[in-house]
Amino acid sequence: MRRIVFTLAMLTLCAAALLVASAGADDKHTYRIEFDNAFGVVSGSEVRVAGVVAGAVKQLDVNAAKRAEITVEVSGPLSTFHEDATCSAEPQ
Repeated sequence: MRRIVFTLAMLTLCAAALLVASAGADDKHTYRIEFDNAFGVVSGSEVRVAGVVAGAVKQLDVNAAKRAEITVEVSGPLSTFHEDATCSAEPQ
C-alpha cells in the first residue's frame, strides 16, 4: 500500500513539475530575412539552425529593391538570433 501511495505522489509531483515548466512564456520568434536569391524556398519550408529543424518559412515577398524577403518563425533553444546573424538558402 505504501508503494502505491508513494508512486501516486511521485506521479503527481512529476505532472505538476511538467505543467509548471511548460507554462512559461512562448518561445516563438518571427524574423524577416532579406535574400539576394531565394531559389527553391517555398512557404512551409524547414528552417534549420546549426543543422537542427527550428521552424518554418511563413511568408515570401519581394521588396522594392527586387530582393526576396522571407518571414520565418522559429522556436526552441536556438530561436534567438543576433542582429548580425547570417542566413543562407541551400537545397537539401
